[in-house]
Amino acid sequence: MLGIKYSELINMMNKGMSVNQIKAQVQKHPKRKKIKQEITKLSNGQTLFEYCIDNGLNYAFVYRAINTYGRTLDEAVNEYQTKGSKMPSNWIFEKYGVLLRHLMTENGVNVQRVVDYMRKQKLSMSEAIEKYIIRKNAKQYDVDADWMQEIYAVLTDENMADEYDGFKKTFYIDNQEEECIIQSYDEVQNLDRKLLLFEIAESIKENIFTPDEMSEVLQVYEVKPKEIETIFLDLYGKYDDKILLGKEQSEMKRRNTINEIVKKWYYMTAEERKQVLADNKITTYEENMIAELSSNIVKYKKMLVNRDKDNLKSLTEN
Repeated sequence: MLGIKYSELINMMNKGMSVNQIKAQVQKHPKRKKIKQEITKLSNGQTLFEYCIDNGLNYAFVYRAINTYGRTLDEAVNEYQTKGSKMPSNWIFEKYGVLLRHLMTENGVNVQRVVDYMRKQKLSMSEAIEKYIIRKNAKQYDVDADWMQEIYAVLTDENMADEYDGFKKTFYIDNQEEECIIQSYDEVQNLDRKLLLFEIAESIKENIFTPDEMSEVLQVYEVKPKEIETIFLDLYGKYDDKILLGKEQSEMKRRNTINEIVKKWYYMTAEERKQVLADNKITTYEENMIAELSSNIVKYKKMLVNRDKDNLKSLTEN
Protein backbone atom coordinates (compact mmCIF):
# COMPACT_ATOMS: atom_id res chain seq x y z
CA MET A 1 0.00 0.00 0.00
CA LEU A 2 1.28 3.45 -0.87
CA GLY A 3 -0.78 5.33 1.70
CA ILE A 4 -2.81 7.22 -0.89
CA LYS A 5 -6.59 7.33 -0.92
CA TYR A 6 -8.54 6.44 -4.04
CA SER A 7 -10.16 9.91 -4.19
CA GLU A 8 -6.72 11.56 -3.97
CA LEU A 9 -5.46 9.38 -6.83
CA ILE A 10 -8.38 10.45 -9.03
CA ASN A 11 -7.65 14.13 -8.33
CA MET A 12 -3.94 13.69 -9.11
CA MET A 13 -4.62 11.87 -12.37
CA ASN A 14 -7.18 14.50 -13.39
CA LYS A 15 -4.43 17.09 -12.92
CA GLY A 16 -2.32 15.19 -15.46
CA MET A 17 0.24 13.84 -12.99
CA SER A 18 2.25 10.80 -14.10
CA VAL A 19 2.70 7.65 -11.99
CA ASN A 20 6.22 8.70 -10.97
CA GLN A 21 5.01 12.18 -9.99
CA ILE A 22 2.22 10.64 -7.90
CA LYS A 23 4.65 8.31 -6.13
CA ALA A 24 7.03 11.22 -5.45
CA GLN A 25 4.16 13.31 -4.09
CA VAL A 26 3.07 10.50 -1.74
CA GLN A 27 6.58 9.94 -0.43
CA LYS A 28 6.99 13.64 0.45
CA HIS A 29 4.13 13.59 2.91
CA PRO A 30 3.56 11.58 6.09
CA LYS A 31 0.78 9.01 6.17
CA ARG A 32 -1.26 10.96 8.68
CA LYS A 33 -2.18 14.62 8.17
CA LYS A 34 -4.33 16.91 10.25
CA ILE A 35 -7.36 18.25 8.45
CA LYS A 36 -6.22 21.84 8.98
CA GLN A 37 -3.00 21.08 7.10
CA GLU A 38 -4.88 19.86 4.02
CA ILE A 39 -5.25 22.37 1.20
CA THR A 40 -7.97 21.66 -1.33
CA LYS A 41 -8.06 24.07 -4.26
CA LEU A 42 -11.37 25.02 -5.88
CA SER A 43 -11.77 25.78 -9.57
CA ASN A 44 -11.60 29.54 -8.90
CA GLY A 45 -8.20 29.18 -7.22
CA GLN A 46 -9.61 29.71 -3.73
CA THR A 47 -8.78 27.10 -1.09
CA LEU A 48 -11.62 25.11 0.45
CA PHE A 49 -10.67 26.55 3.84
CA GLU A 50 -11.00 30.13 2.54
CA TYR A 51 -14.33 29.29 0.90
CA CYS A 52 -15.71 27.88 4.16
CA ILE A 53 -14.58 30.93 6.15
CA ASP A 54 -16.11 33.32 3.63
CA ASN A 55 -19.43 31.45 3.63
CA GLY A 56 -19.70 30.61 7.34
CA LEU A 57 -19.31 26.86 6.85
CA ASN A 58 -17.78 24.19 9.08
CA TYR A 59 -14.52 23.39 7.26
CA ALA A 60 -13.99 20.00 8.94
CA PHE A 61 -17.48 18.87 7.94
CA VAL A 62 -17.24 20.06 4.32
CA TYR A 63 -13.71 18.70 3.88
CA ARG A 64 -14.64 15.23 5.12
CA ALA A 65 -17.86 15.17 3.10
CA ILE A 66 -15.82 15.73 -0.06
CA ASN A 67 -12.65 13.73 0.63
CA THR A 68 -13.99 10.85 2.71
CA TYR A 69 -17.50 10.40 1.32
CA GLY A 70 -17.04 11.60 -2.25
CA ARG A 71 -19.66 14.38 -2.06
CA THR A 72 -19.59 17.39 -4.36
CA LEU A 73 -19.03 20.81 -2.83
CA ASP A 74 -22.67 21.74 -3.44
CA GLU A 75 -23.91 18.53 -1.79
CA ALA A 76 -21.67 19.07 1.23
CA VAL A 77 -22.74 22.71 1.63
CA ASN A 78 -26.44 21.85 1.25
CA GLU A 79 -26.19 19.08 3.86
CA TYR A 80 -24.47 21.39 6.33
CA GLN A 81 -26.89 24.27 5.81
CA THR A 82 -30.01 22.12 6.12
CA LYS A 83 -28.97 19.60 8.79
CA GLY A 84 -25.98 21.04 10.64
CA SER A 85 -22.59 19.45 11.21
CA LYS A 86 -23.71 15.93 12.17
CA MET A 87 -22.34 13.64 9.48
CA PRO A 88 -25.10 11.35 8.08
CA SER A 89 -24.28 7.75 8.99
CA ASN A 90 -25.71 6.44 5.72
CA TRP A 91 -23.12 8.27 3.60
CA ILE A 92 -20.51 5.60 4.16
CA PHE A 93 -22.93 2.91 2.99
CA GLU A 94 -23.96 4.96 -0.03
CA LYS A 95 -20.32 5.14 -1.07
CA TYR A 96 -19.39 1.49 -0.52
CA GLY A 97 -22.83 -0.14 -0.58
CA VAL A 98 -23.77 -3.32 1.21
CA LEU A 99 -20.38 -4.86 0.35
CA LEU A 100 -18.86 -2.79 3.15
CA ARG A 101 -21.01 -4.56 5.72
CA HIS A 102 -20.12 -7.95 4.22
CA LEU A 103 -16.37 -7.28 4.24
CA MET A 104 -16.50 -5.98 7.79
CA THR A 105 -18.57 -8.96 8.96
CA GLU A 106 -16.23 -11.46 7.31
CA ASN A 107 -13.26 -9.82 9.02
CA GLY A 108 -14.84 -9.64 12.47
CA VAL A 109 -15.36 -5.87 12.47
CA ASN A 110 -18.36 -4.09 14.00
CA VAL A 111 -19.23 -1.77 11.11
CA GLN A 112 -21.47 0.47 13.21
CA ARG A 113 -18.62 1.10 15.65
CA VAL A 114 -16.38 2.04 12.73
CA VAL A 115 -18.98 4.48 11.42
CA ASP A 116 -19.36 5.98 14.90
CA TYR A 117 -15.61 6.57 15.08
CA MET A 118 -15.74 8.30 11.71
CA ARG A 119 -18.60 10.59 12.65
CA LYS A 120 -17.80 11.41 16.26
CA GLN A 121 -13.99 11.55 16.10
CA LYS A 122 -13.69 12.92 12.55
CA LEU A 123 -11.63 9.98 11.31
CA SER A 124 -11.26 8.65 7.80
CA MET A 125 -12.57 5.14 7.22
CA SER A 126 -9.04 3.70 7.18
CA GLU A 127 -8.24 5.41 10.49
CA ALA A 128 -11.51 4.20 12.03
CA ILE A 129 -10.91 0.61 10.91
CA GLU A 130 -7.38 0.77 12.30
CA LYS A 131 -8.62 2.08 15.65
CA TYR A 132 -11.33 -0.57 15.93
CA ILE A 133 -9.00 -3.46 15.10
CA ILE A 134 -6.30 -2.28 17.51
CA ARG A 135 -8.77 -1.92 20.37
CA LYS A 136 -10.41 -5.27 19.57
CA ASN A 137 -7.07 -7.06 19.64
CA ALA A 138 -5.94 -5.19 22.75
CA LYS A 139 -8.90 -6.70 24.57
CA GLN A 140 -8.02 -10.15 23.24
CA TYR A 141 -4.39 -9.84 24.39
CA ASP A 142 -5.38 -8.14 27.66
CA VAL A 143 -3.18 -5.09 27.05
CA ASP A 144 -3.88 -1.35 27.30
CA ALA A 145 -5.79 -0.24 24.19
CA ASP A 146 -4.77 3.43 24.41
CA TRP A 147 -1.11 2.45 24.70
CA MET A 148 -1.44 0.10 21.72
CA GLN A 149 -2.83 2.95 19.62
CA GLU A 150 -0.01 5.18 20.79
CA ILE A 151 2.78 2.84 19.71
CA TYR A 152 1.09 1.30 16.66
CA ALA A 153 2.13 4.03 14.21
CA VAL A 154 5.76 3.83 15.34
CA LEU A 155 6.13 0.04 15.36
CA THR A 156 4.50 -0.31 11.94
CA ASP A 157 6.40 2.56 10.29
CA GLU A 158 8.81 1.16 7.69
CA ASN A 159 11.07 4.18 8.20
CA MET A 160 11.54 3.17 11.85
CA ALA A 161 12.82 -0.35 11.06
CA ASP A 162 16.38 0.43 12.19
CA GLU A 163 15.12 1.86 15.49
CA TYR A 164 12.50 -0.84 16.14
CA ASP A 165 14.42 -2.85 18.75
CA GLY A 166 15.63 0.27 20.49
CA PHE A 167 12.11 1.65 20.74
CA LYS A 168 10.84 -1.63 22.20
CA LYS A 169 13.55 -1.61 24.83
CA THR A 170 13.15 2.06 25.74
CA PHE A 171 9.40 1.78 26.27
CA TYR A 172 9.40 -1.72 27.77
CA ILE A 173 7.18 -3.24 25.09
CA ASP A 174 6.69 -6.89 25.98
CA ASN A 175 5.96 -9.86 23.70
CA GLN A 176 2.23 -9.73 24.37
CA GLU A 177 2.03 -6.11 23.26
CA GLU A 178 4.21 -6.75 20.22
CA GLU A 179 2.04 -9.68 19.12
CA CYS A 180 -1.04 -7.48 19.48
CA ILE A 181 0.51 -4.86 17.19
CA ILE A 182 1.61 -7.43 14.60
CA GLN A 183 -1.82 -9.08 14.47
CA SER A 184 -3.54 -5.69 14.24
CA TYR A 185 -1.25 -4.56 11.43
CA ASP A 186 -1.92 -7.73 9.41
CA GLU A 187 -5.69 -7.38 9.83
CA VAL A 188 -5.69 -3.67 8.97
CA GLN A 189 -3.60 -4.17 5.84
CA ASN A 190 -5.73 -7.11 4.71
CA LEU A 191 -9.03 -5.23 5.03
CA ASP A 192 -7.65 -1.99 3.58
CA ARG A 193 -6.41 -3.91 0.58
CA LYS A 194 -9.77 -5.61 0.02
CA LEU A 195 -11.56 -2.26 0.10
CA LEU A 196 -9.03 -0.83 -2.35
CA LEU A 197 -9.49 -3.76 -4.75
CA PHE A 198 -13.24 -3.28 -4.51
CA GLU A 199 -12.90 0.38 -5.49
CA ILE A 200 -10.72 -0.61 -8.45
CA ALA A 201 -13.34 -3.21 -9.41
CA GLU A 202 -16.03 -0.54 -9.26
CA SER A 203 -14.00 1.77 -11.51
CA ILE A 204 -13.65 -1.07 -14.03
CA LYS A 205 -17.36 -1.79 -13.88
CA GLU A 206 -18.26 1.88 -14.41
CA ASN A 207 -15.61 2.44 -17.14
CA ILE A 208 -14.19 5.41 -15.24
CA PHE A 209 -10.70 5.10 -16.75
CA THR A 210 -9.31 4.66 -20.24
CA PRO A 211 -7.08 1.56 -20.69
CA ASP A 212 -3.94 3.71 -20.32
CA GLU A 213 -5.29 5.34 -17.15
CA MET A 214 -6.31 1.97 -15.70
CA SER A 215 -2.80 0.67 -16.36
CA GLU A 216 -1.49 3.61 -14.30
CA VAL A 217 -3.97 2.89 -11.49
CA LEU A 218 -2.77 -0.71 -11.33
CA GLN A 219 0.83 0.52 -11.27
CA VAL A 220 0.30 3.10 -8.54
CA TYR A 221 -1.33 0.51 -6.28
CA GLU A 222 1.12 -2.23 -7.30
CA VAL A 223 -1.71 -4.66 -8.05
CA LYS A 224 -0.54 -8.27 -8.39
CA PRO A 225 -1.83 -10.91 -10.88
CA LYS A 226 -3.49 -12.85 -8.05
CA GLU A 227 -5.35 -9.69 -7.04
CA ILE A 228 -6.78 -9.37 -10.54
CA GLU A 229 -8.41 -12.76 -9.93
CA THR A 230 -9.63 -11.51 -6.54
CA ILE A 231 -11.27 -8.48 -8.17
CA PHE A 232 -13.24 -10.51 -10.70
CA LEU A 233 -13.87 -13.76 -8.83
CA ASP A 234 -13.90 -13.20 -5.07
CA LEU A 235 -15.26 -9.72 -4.45
CA TYR A 236 -18.35 -10.16 -6.56
CA GLY A 237 -18.64 -13.94 -6.43
CA LYS A 238 -19.39 -13.98 -2.73
CA TYR A 239 -22.08 -11.30 -2.88
CA ASP A 240 -24.70 -12.42 -5.42
CA ASP A 241 -27.71 -10.09 -5.36
CA LYS A 242 -26.03 -8.21 -2.48
CA ILE A 243 -26.44 -11.23 -0.19
CA LEU A 244 -23.41 -12.73 1.51
CA LEU A 245 -23.26 -16.37 0.47
CA GLY A 246 -22.32 -18.90 3.17
CA LYS A 247 -19.48 -21.35 2.51
CA GLU A 248 -21.81 -24.37 2.59
CA GLN A 249 -24.56 -22.88 0.44
CA SER A 250 -25.11 -24.65 -2.86
CA GLU A 251 -24.86 -21.31 -4.69
CA MET A 252 -21.45 -20.64 -3.19
CA LYS A 253 -20.19 -24.14 -3.98
CA ARG A 254 -21.37 -23.71 -7.57
CA ARG A 255 -19.63 -20.34 -7.81
CA ASN A 256 -16.40 -21.89 -6.53
CA THR A 257 -16.64 -24.58 -9.22
CA ILE A 258 -17.10 -21.92 -11.89
CA ASN A 259 -14.21 -19.86 -10.51
CA GLU A 260 -11.85 -22.82 -10.75
CA ILE A 261 -12.86 -23.31 -14.38
CA VAL A 262 -12.36 -19.59 -15.08
CA LYS A 263 -8.79 -19.72 -13.79
CA LYS A 264 -7.90 -22.50 -16.27
CA TRP A 265 -10.17 -21.51 -19.19
CA TYR A 266 -7.64 -19.41 -21.11
CA TYR A 267 -5.10 -22.26 -21.14
CA MET A 268 -7.51 -25.02 -22.20
CA THR A 269 -7.83 -26.46 -25.70
CA ALA A 270 -11.25 -26.49 -27.37
CA GLU A 271 -11.59 -30.20 -26.57
CA GLU A 272 -10.65 -29.67 -22.91
CA ARG A 273 -13.20 -26.87 -22.61
CA LYS A 274 -15.92 -29.06 -24.10
CA GLN A 275 -15.07 -31.83 -21.65
CA VAL A 276 -15.03 -29.65 -18.53
CA LEU A 277 -18.37 -28.10 -19.48
CA ALA A 278 -19.92 -31.54 -19.81
CA ASP A 279 -18.34 -32.92 -16.63
CA ASN A 280 -19.67 -30.00 -14.54
CA LYS A 281 -23.02 -29.68 -16.36
CA ILE A 282 -22.33 -26.03 -17.15
CA THR A 283 -25.33 -24.13 -18.53
CA THR A 284 -25.15 -21.72 -21.48
CA TYR A 285 -25.50 -18.80 -19.07
CA GLU A 286 -22.62 -20.10 -16.93
CA GLU A 287 -20.46 -20.74 -19.99
CA ASN A 288 -20.91 -17.13 -21.10
CA MET A 289 -20.04 -15.99 -17.58
CA ILE A 290 -16.89 -18.13 -17.59
CA ALA A 291 -15.78 -16.78 -20.97
CA GLU A 292 -16.37 -13.14 -19.93
CA LEU A 293 -14.61 -13.48 -16.58
CA SER A 294 -11.65 -15.26 -18.15
CA SER A 295 -11.38 -12.61 -20.86
CA ASN A 296 -11.36 -9.79 -18.30
CA ILE A 297 -8.81 -11.48 -16.06
CA VAL A 298 -6.46 -12.10 -19.01
CA LYS A 299 -6.96 -8.54 -20.26
CA TYR A 300 -6.00 -6.92 -16.96
CA LYS A 301 -3.18 -9.35 -16.25
CA LYS A 302 -1.71 -8.36 -19.60
CA MET A 303 -1.78 -4.75 -18.42
CA LEU A 304 0.46 -5.82 -15.54
CA VAL A 305 2.84 -7.62 -17.92
CA ASN A 306 3.05 -4.57 -20.17
CA ARG A 307 3.61 -2.38 -17.14
CA ASP A 308 6.50 -4.54 -15.96
CA LYS A 309 8.04 -4.52 -19.44
CA ASP A 310 7.84 -0.72 -19.56
CA ASN A 311 9.44 -0.45 -16.12
CA LEU A 312 12.26 -2.79 -17.15
CA LYS A 313 12.83 -0.83 -20.35
CA SER A 314 12.94 2.42 -18.37
CA LEU A 315 15.55 0.96 -15.99
CA THR A 316 17.79 -0.31 -18.81
CA GLU A 317 17.61 3.04 -20.61
CA ASN A 318 18.68 4.86 -17.47
